Parts: sequence; structure tokens; C-alpha cells
Amino acid sequence: MESDRLLEMELMHRWSTRTYTGLYSMPADTPYFQTTIPHAALRRSYVMNSILAAAAVDLAVSAVEGPQAEKYYYMALKYGTQASAGFRTELENINEENLHILYHISALLAVWNYTMAGRHGSTLDRMHVIFDMFFGAATIAWTNPKWLTSVPSSSRDAIYLKPLTMDVVDANTLTALGYLATVSRQIHVRPIRTPIAMFNLEFETEGPLLASEAYRIPIAQLRYSFAEDAVDRIKGYVMSLITVGGPEFVAAVKAHEPMALFMLMYFGVLVNRSSSQETRWWLGTAGRDIVSEISDILENSPIARIPEGRLGMSWTREQVGLPPLADVGLGQSFCSLTEIESLFLT
Repeated sequence: MESDRLLEMELMHRWSTRTYTGLYSMPADTPYFQTTIPHAALRRSYVMNSILAAAAVDLAVSAVEGPQAEKYYYMALKYGTQASAGFRTELENINEENLHILYHISALLAVWNYTMAGRHGSTLDRMHVIFDMFFGAATIAWTNPKWLTSVPSSSRDAIYLKPLTMDVVDANTLTALGYLATVSRQIHVRPIRTPIAMFNLEFETEGPLLASEAYRIPIAQLRYSFAEDAVDRIKGYVMSLITVGGPEFVAAVKAHEPMALFMLMYFGVLVNRSSSQETRWWLGTAGRDIVSEISDILENSPIARIPEGRLGMSWTREQVGLPPLADVGLGQSFCSLTEIESLFLT
């Protein structure tokens, strides 16, 4: 139909001028998403449907509400459903030619899923979808990293960047990151066993472990994410926490393990900063919402009864425009280390 053809032209234009920027990290991504991916879409229907689905949900979000928004949401659901089916079929045959496409389309479908789910549920629940699918994208990349980095994109260019030092981070933020480290050395975490839904895999941590040991790598990655944010050379770098943290961290977040959620409040600060950029059209108020929702969950947890935990929670709240936590009342007291361990492990 002529109307369908015109709509698809509108969606392709939206993709090439704005939608693709939702995944932009470095300059090499512009020609990749504007040229390489559209060329791949001419030969692979799941790629074309993914592009159209993402562009439609981008337009739906921009329209906010009303008949126009509903039209775009309908088209986003239609194309997204078709894209997901084709994507899963293509996953059965990962090779040198399609790995980079599958990797980036996996991330794109994560954005589509997150944005579509925005009409229902909490932001934290929707983040579980992002965590599952971004970890899924990493699993695709691990099939053969050389195949991924052989194609011009940020995935290739990022590996040649010189690592930053924490000297680029301001003193206030370094102090706040210190709270994170201090809390991690005071509590233990229980074993977590939760499936990674997209790949039907299960992982279990060895425990109980001191949080500083269990989350040593994701804490380091979260700290480094603030350095990258300070110089703004890789946009959206904080999302690397998902893949670097690994399946155990993803499982802990989904299980609402308190230390993992405390870390996610810092993650929310960086997400909030990313959402201020027009390119991250799909994030909306996600960063602020993450901090607010987790703050409510942790308010009565042992973390809020550790001085540095409460200071860290207040700092993240202030960073996203929320008031700090109220001071601990006279009827409350902070936990001793023994009390903290018993609260977390019972």
C-alpha cells in the first residue's frame, strides 16, 4: 500500500537523522549506523524490521500521547515482533559476516524493548530487560571478538584508546565513590542463582563473600565509568557495567541484592547525565527514576544504616535532582559490623 511505503520512508528518515544516535558512542558509529546497517537491512529482513521498529518507537516517544503516538506504538510493536523472530533465527548461525550486525541489533532491540515497556511497570523492572539483552549482546561478541572489531565502529576504535586515570574525576565525586568502596568492605552477600532469560543460562556465586570481593570487578568498572563521563569521549560508557559485571552481577540486580542495588544508584547518576543529551532519546527520566526507586527500597535496609551507605545514597539523590535522605533520627542508630552481617545473611 502507498501509505505503508510512505510510513516506511518516514521511519528510515527518522532512523538516519536521529534514532541511530541512541546507540552512538564514538564518531565511527555515525557511518556505521547510517550506511553499514541500512545496507545490511537490504539483505536481511530482521535488520530492516529492527530499524523500522526503533524509529517508530522513537517517534512514539516524541509524540508523547494521543492518536499519533498510538499509531507509532502500533507500528513499533508490529515491526519489533517481526524483528525479534528473525533475530532469534539468525542467532542459530553466527559467522564472520553477521556477528557485528547481530551484536548491534541485539543492543538496538534492547532499546526497543525498554522503550516499549515504558508504558507499564517500574523503571527498575524495565532495566532488567536492558541488563538481560545487553549481556546477550556481549555474549554474541564473545563468540569471536576479532570479527566484531574488524568492522569500523566504536567497538573497534574503543580498544585503541589510552586508559584514563581517576585524576580526571572531581574531588566531590571521588569522595562519593569512596563511600561505595567503604560499604562494600563492611557487608557480605549471599549466593545468587538467577537465569539469564535470553539465553536460558544459570550462574551461582560462591558465598557468602565480602561484597568488595564479590563485586570487585563491577565496582572498579563503575568507578572508571565516572572517569569516562568526565572527559566524554565514549558516550554511554556506563552501560559497560552490565557486560563487565558479568552474569553474577546481572543476577544480583534482578534479585534486588542490596549491595548491587546500591551500586545501581551510582549507575543511575551516569544514566541521568546521559539522558540530558538529545542522542539518548530513549532514556527519558530513567536515571532519576532508578535512583528514586532504589532509594525507597534501600531506605530501611542495612545499607542505609551504614554511615557511608547513607551518605552515598544522599549523594546519588542530589546528583539527579532529588533531596538528600533525612538525617538519622534519635531513635535510630547505625549498625555494628556484626549486626550488618546478620541482617544481610539471614
